[in-house]
Amino acid sequence: MVDKDRLMKFFIAFVFNYTINNVIIRLTTCFESYLIILIFEMQYSLLKSDYMKPKTLLFTLSILLLIISSCNNAPESSSNSEKLYIKTTTAIGVGENQWSTEAVSEVTSDYFEVILSSLTDHVFEGEKILEKPTSKENFKYVFFVISDKDGNQIKFKESTEFLNYMSAHGYKLVDQVKNDYGADYTFKRK
Repeated sequence: MVDKDRLMKFFIAFVFNYTINNVIIRLTTCFESYLIILIFEMQYSLLKSDYMKPKTLLFTLSILLLIISSCNNAPESSSNSEKLYIKTTTAIGVGENQWSTEAVSEVTSDYFEVILSSLTDHVFEGEKILEKPTSKENFKYVFFVISDKDGNQIKFKESTEFLNYMSAHGYKLVDQVKNDYGADYTFKRK
């Protein structure tokens, strides 16, 4: 015959452990998660009877195996993400004396600041002004746009597409500030 009291204790322990384990998993890295769960189970076993201890241990081991397997199937790190490129344009001089250079480079910094500007309805570009001209005599204008590795400018239909693009290229959003023509974004490498 099944002891209802023991069955109820096991059910409560299962629900409690499942909830705590999920919270811990979401708040820490994979390796820390299963260590914390193992320590938690060792210190705060809810089931005192010798009959239930093997079941609690089996449950804990099952959860640990699930965590380990989910850690092994976690998304790849940013080192395996697509590379992010920018095309930097430098314009010097005015009128007939003006000349410019363009250079494509890979973004390797841990932080990346960019402005998403509206070109027309539903066409946005990721850009940033690096140096503004101070006078006509010393005219120098330096800016970059997000591009592919060949220097072709990448245009976005909406901010969500832009954010997905940045995520696919190994960056997560840290800060966003609206401006008149779009928004200023700060990203951090994942």
